Amino acid sequence: MRHEGFLFQGDSDRGLVYDASDMSAPTLIGEVDIAGDLDTVTPVGNVLVAAVDSKADDGRSSVVFPWAEAPDSRGPRLEWFRPQDGATLVPTTTALGLSFDEMIEGITVFEGSVRVWTVDGEAVPGRLYTQENLVNFVPDAPWAEDTTYVVELPAGGVADVSGNRVAETLRWTFTTGLELETPRW
Repeated sequence: MRHEGFLFQGDSDRGLVYDASDMSAPTLIGEVDIAGDLDTVTPVGNVLVAAVDSKADDGRSSVVFPWAEAPDSRGPRLEWFRPQDGATLVPTTTALGLSFDEMIEGITVFEGSVRVWTVDGEAVPGRLYTQENLVNFVPDAPWAEDTTYVVELPAGGVADVSGNRVAETLRWTFTTGLELETPRW
């Protein structure tokens, strides 16, 4: 699991927290231990939940530990998305994929916080799915041929599990055709 610039790993014997601000040299900054097979370490703001799946002490399969002093106060940041801004010849069966730098609160992901429309302003109906730090949009019907689409994440929409929201509006375009049309915004 990830939270901003940190990585969380269950390592069977212990839970590990790394500062991964430099991905070429992550630094171990802490570890937690509870009895059992500790495979799950989940960050939730400035605490983490460590959970075992076997060999736990009676009545103690999960424990909450602080991992950072200050509460989480920064909204999630979009790390990557597919299709990329300006992509052409996108297959009509492609789903949109978004990855944030921390876990997203699923209830904040809806058609108003992840907007998809044609360059002419027609909303694209579809379904949104959230899992941990990932959001996917699957249109109800294949994308139209030779059409430019706009994707927008409005500021104040999507939030992390601590309630912090996306700070600024993000917008990008892609097309199922060869050339992008100019968006009207």
